Amino acid sequence: MIQKNNKKNLQYFLIWEKYSIFEPYLRTTNMKRTILLLTIFTIVSTSFAQSAADYYRKAVVKFRSGDYAGAAVEYTRALDVDASSAVLYNNRGVCYYRIERYSDALNDYNQAVLI
Repeated sequence: MIQKNNKKNLQYFLIWEKYSIFEPYLRTTNMKRTILLLTIFTIVSTSFAQSAADYYRKAVVKFRSGDYAGAAVEYTRALDVDASSAVLYNNRGVCYYRIERYSDALNDYNQAVLI
């Protein structure tokens, strides 16, 4: 499924390149190579993206083992994916509280209440 989507995206890029209104600006080989590499990088990086639930599970494991700073990092990564979760803000606040970052904990608790 992922490979099929990547091939489809690459085909769309090649069609875009062929009919692009920017063709006069893309005539240089370096520019075309740069755009192609950026497109491929985007396709590959999105195929390895993790969901907020994946980061949440990692955070729970770290929290239970006592690695509160590591759990806070995983909750932050989860919030980067889904910033609308009050649970993530609350749990990261607990981690910050445990590592004595009280102002950060308070900010996260307030954000959780606002959501």
